[in-house]
Amino acid sequence: MITISKSHQDAIKQVCQAASSKSHIQALENVHITASVDGTVKLKAGDSLVEVTRLVVADSVETGFTTTVNASKFMQSFNACNGDVTIIVKDEMTIKSGRRKFVLDTINPDSYPSYPELTDDQVIDCPNLIELIKSVSWAAAVDDVRFYLNGAHIGEYVVSTNGHKMSLVKANIDTDIIIPVEAVRKLPNLTSYQVSASDNILAIKTDDMEFKTKLVDGRFPDYKRVIRDVEKRATVNTEEFKNAIKAAAVLADEKKKTIVFTFGVESKVESAETSRKESSSIGFDCDTSDDIKFACSSVYILELINSVQSESVTLGFNDNQLIVEDGDQTSIVMGVKV
Repeated sequence: MITISKSHQDAIKQVCQAASSKSHIQALENVHITASVDGTVKLKAGDSLVEVTRLVVADSVETGFTTTVNASKFMQSFNACNGDVTIIVKDEMTIKSGRRKFVLDTINPDSYPSYPELTDDQVIDCPNLIELIKSVSWAAAVDDVRFYLNGAHIGEYVVSTNGHKMSLVKANIDTDIIIPVEAVRKLPNLTSYQVSASDNILAIKTDDMEFKTKLVDGRFPDYKRVIRDVEKRATVNTEEFKNAIKAAAVLADEKKKTIVFTFGVESKVESAETSRKESSSIGFDCDTSDDIKFACSSVYILELINSVQSESVTLGFNDNQLIVEDGDQTSIVMGVKV
């Protein structure tokens, strides 16, 4: 029997929400709980891709236990308690708080498919890896038949691409792995953590939390050969440029969403010509000494501009690429013919 403060509600929620809501492997719908006599309570849950572990300290422990219980029912029962929560595990789990009581079925904890533990020699020296991954993730493919593009590659650079857009940032990591885009969306927001990786698992760990994800089993393409030199440049106000793109895209082709930029004496963005007579033309301020015309997907360029934090942005161009260089990060949107 243990007693846990209601203040641990957020930690329990984080773990339980990592469990599958519905899986052909019943154990993945559950949370694995180990209570030690020293007061440490370890909660672990996951689906077929990620696993989250949290450590909380119990207010009191009479007897330790290890069990597995439905994650959703456990979280909802804990949330429904008003004060400190007492958990008793025998043939079933009893959750009590004041005059409230919940009894849940338990499952043999040995059936829980835990992810493997990583060792100290698998630690990656990159204290801001989460930030780097999230900064390039906008360019990752989603549900692409080229499955190796559905994520972020981690190596000398952290890079994502779908073949039409790409973002990469210098990382200098001695590894060659791909974290799935679904796992990228679930990465926790942390400032201090340790990262470890094997051939098929990435683990992010703090003193009281661990996030693990399976990796994509594939070879990332040679992205460096895509990068070309900038030939022309134009500087724009980020917010004004973003709003001009949104306005021009209103009448862009519904399927491709192609827009055409003109930079120079009269800078503007227009919807690409279609079979309809409708069109849009939105002017914006621009600082450039070059005459530039470039067409691309409004969706992709908006994703790129949304990733820019500065008040103004310098756009680089060559024959078929729009390029934004921001410190160690380079982002590219491929041009299209109209």
